[in-house]
Amino acid sequence: MRGADPHPQTNIHKKLAKRTLPKEARDRCLRHAFEEGDFFSRATRHKLAGIPDAVYFAFLNFAAVKETSQDKARARSVGSYKFWRPSVEHDEEFIFGRIDFEEHPDNHALKARMLQVKQASDGELAAREEFKGYLFRVCHMHLLFLHDPVSNDVRMAIFPRCKVSEVGTTRNSRCPFAGSVLHTVWMDGFVLGIDGSNCFFSPVHLSLVDDVDELAGLDDQLDIIQADDRRLPRRVFNKLQRSGPLRRL
Repeated sequence: MRGADPHPQTNIHKKLAKRTLPKEARDRCLRHAFEEGDFFSRATRHKLAGIPDAVYFAFLNFAAVKETSQDKARARSVGSYKFWRPSVEHDEEFIFGRIDFEEHPDNHALKARMLQVKQASDGELAAREEFKGYLFRVCHMHLLFLHDPVSNDVRMAIFPRCKVSEVGTTRNSRCPFAGSVLHTVWMDGFVLGIDGSNCFFSPVHLSLVDDVDELAGLDDQLDIIQADDRRLPRRVFNKLQRSGPLRRL
């Protein structure tokens, strides 16, 4: 039929733009259609919302991640890591944070939680950001997706380099891993982050926490720190410097 729209649902913006409607009225129509009414993707999104960790399994299928590869990541990555990267807000400062990887007890999704803290100082209030997401093993590398449910900021990190070594109570009685196991002890990579209306690209380094006493007091140590702070090991500082500066995009 002449004049028929072959894609009636996808052209609502164009249709409204042709109408002589005030901008405020058009915005209300679009908001109702896409956000309040959820007319276009309601069934699919609601169906996925009922599946725990749906995005995790969708990505495994999308990237054709082999179960044997992902299981290796689960076996060697579950635990707590310290991480460091340059600060977006201030030059010569670094984020000292924490990332925990854990396996869901029922569906075995490899979940991630990232914590960034700014301790109270000089009359400034403390700040705390917590991201949640997943860790994948893709092409022999680790890929990390994270999301802050409060700000909706997103982080994506890829770790092309890592070291696997033996850890456990046979070597260190204070280690959280019993016996002797092969485990990822550090990862080097890069993070791409959305930070409000800004974007950044930065080197990042993760290091396994293999002592229960250090783990117990770790959150109190997290902060935004200077380059010469004892909480930033010189070897980590040198790695970050070699990997290149933070870029604000």
